[in-house]
Amino acid sequence: MTARVSTSSWSLHRALGSVWLDDFSTEKLTPPSNNAAMSLLQLPDMAAQHGIHTLEICHFHFPTRDKGYLTELASEAARANVEIFSILVDDGDITAADPQEREVQLDWIRGWIDSAGILGAKAARIVAGEASVPADIQNPAGHPSIQMSALQLKSLYAYGQDKGIKIFTENFRPLSLQADHLVAILELCDGQITICADFGNFKGPDRYQEFAKIAPWATSGHAKAQYETDGSIVPDDLAGGIQVLKQSGFSGPLSLIFDQPMVSDSTEWDYLDSMKRVADMEL
Repeated sequence: MTARVSTSSWSLHRALGSVWLDDFSTEKLTPPSNNAAMSLLQLPDMAAQHGIHTLEICHFHFPTRDKGYLTELASEAARANVEIFSILVDDGDITAADPQEREVQLDWIRGWIDSAGILGAKAARIVAGEASVPADIQNPAGHPSIQMSALQLKSLYAYGQDKGIKIFTENFRPLSLQADHLVAILELCDGQITICADFGNFKGPDRYQEFAKIAPWATSGHAKAQYETDGSIVPDDLAGGIQVLKQSGFSGPLSLIFDQPMVSDSTEWDYLDSMKRVADMEL
């Protein structure tokens, strides 16, 4: 596979109208607001109209996990010639200290891996953990939370194997927001786990160096841009992150993530179009 432009349902969060929340066990769902500009079923066709043929979908944007609905969404994607690459599972703590609570959350995550299989996605992105590790720790691989994260990611990898779903994680949430900590987790996973490398999740003057440390493990990426006050994109910043990925031999989907306030009269698609023009030149 070659590197290709993708996007996430998070970039269309406002257009989709709301977030559906579930609490691991009872799956209490909140319906979308009445001012939603489109439904999730319409997203593949809309993406294709903007030249995007790969999608990632956040778990909380599914109004139901009913098999019939997932099959219908898969059919809409196929009709639009759009690949559903992954479900982004944005919740669940695989490093929860209490073993019983951890198992509840792992079981909830396994349910989303099941849903990814029904949907026909290729992968599920799992959060590496919510535990905190001291930033200056000398041996991250020896920390119990790092070891727990790797252990549970490998268990989810084994579960996903039976469903035809690859498991990957991301530099996202407390345990993996420092490159050295994430690299320690990945090395403990014995090559089973890869990552979505999100350039925008690293902050500060050393973020290019931090990003370069994790880029070799990336099988997908998230690209975020900075914008001027008039809504115009800062192309060099977006291009710089893409170049770090390319230098590592990246060949996966690169999801354009729009997560900024919008200038009036603009839509999320306007921003994604601007990002795509930059990404198309860099990939």
